[in-house]
Amino acid sequence: ALFGSSGKLLRVLDRSPYILSSNLERVVKPNAAFLRECRIGACDIAKLCVAQPRMLTSNVERVRAMAARAEGLGVPRGSRMFWRMLNALAFLREKDITAKVEYLKDTFRWSDAEVGIALCKAPMVLALSKDLLQRKSEFLISESCCQRRYSWRSSYAPTRKLHHNSLKTMQQRAKGKCRLDSDLHEARPV
Repeated sequence: ALFGSSGKLLRVLDRSPYILSSNLERVVKPNAAFLRECRIGACDIAKLCVAQPRMLTSNVERVRAMAARAEGLGVPRGSRMFWRMLNALAFLREKDITAKVEYLKDTFRWSDAEVGIALCKAPMVLALSKDLLQRKSEFLISESCCQRRYSWRSSYAPTRKLHHNSLKTMQQRAKGKCRLDSDLHEARPV
């Protein structure tokens, strides 16, 4: 019932057969109940647990600590991005999260508030490698002529969609069909 279908359950079992040996009453059910307390819907709990089966088999206190970290990064319980932030944070150590946040601030020249905005809109940024983030930053600066501070305004900051949108903007600029708005650094028709 937790996963909604036997197909999803089989995917979880394929990724983590250990779930069958976990104590249902002391571990699995309390973790599922805690995720519901965080106001994560049944469908999103299933998605989270398919992606991160250990969310159900880990110590309840560890899952609570991940939820506290997600809230500390500015994603409140009950928001539609909360389960995605839990997915991004899954089993990252506190020092790794801190290092990634610092790297985002240095690479994109973001303030704490801007990092918070970017993480609230695209939590999986935490899962991207430093090399990939560096390449995205360089692309934004050199190829699309955007300032580093632009990317936090986009909900897809250094993810694939930003790359696609920046490439589209560059093509339009090359054809003389648009210009960049100086305040928002977004494409505007000529």
